[in-house]
Amino acid sequence: MEIITYPNKVLRQRAEKITEFDAALRKLTQGMLKAMHEADGIGLAANQVGVAKRVIIVEIKPKTIANRAKKTGTNYASEFDKIVPTQILVNPVITFASKTKTAAKEGCLSIPSIEVPVARSVAVRVAAQNVSGKPISIKAKGLFARALQHEIDHINGVLIIDYLSKN
Repeated sequence: MEIITYPNKVLRQRAEKITEFDAALRKLTQGMLKAMHEADGIGLAANQVGVAKRVIIVEIKPKTIANRAKKTGTNYASEFDKIVPTQILVNPVITFASKTKTAAKEGCLSIPSIEVPVARSVAVRVAAQNVSGKPISIKAKGLFARALQHEIDHINGVLIIDYLSKN
């Protein structure tokens, strides 16, 4: 799978809800994970690989944070509070977002070479399903919360450049 870049129209589409939890979904998520690892990303949405479905992946490791810092010059260490193992979320919805927000520069694998300051809630709760369709709930803070909000923006057709006029 290849990560698509702006201005590809699929990035602006509101992704469709997943209703079939089958081998095709597992294949999609494995391809997404591979593409994200190859790009040193900490998150990826299905529409970033050209599939307008409500699936996101977030995974935060110290090595990835260090590699991104070398590439972009942005150090997320201040928001990096813990390792986040691979989280594959199907049909994710933010059910709680803290009123307290923090602004930080964000990059995007689909809009390379640009970073945008984005104010995001410092803590969120997300309801979703796993790849088998089982309901799950995740509480996140710091960089994990930021990454979840960024990827959920993607499946809603929202890009970091949309925050340029908001900040």
